[in-house]
Amino acid sequence: MGATASASVGRADALVGDLERAEVEVLYDDREETAGVKFADADLVGIPFRATVSKRTLKEDQVELKPRSASEAEFIPRKIATERIAGAVRRALA
Repeated sequence: MGATASASVGRADALVGDLERAEVEVLYDDREETAGVKFADADLVGIPFRATVSKRTLKEDQVELKPRSASEAEFIPRKIATERIAGAVRRALA
């Protein structure tokens, strides 16, 4: 695993931990598949929100958030990602 991949995994692990502490149920897809395969599978399962940590988001210190119902993703500063994602999930469940 390269340095960027390792950093992505570390950032994703931290985000998952933060979301779980915020009592948000998380499905963490850490399979050795392409992003496209993972995204397609998430859509098939019906996952309502997708949070992505990638080389691009690491560089910008962001997290990509895409609601299943939206055509475009939003890029959220990492420091507020947990709060924004947890809020979006809670609003969707209300």
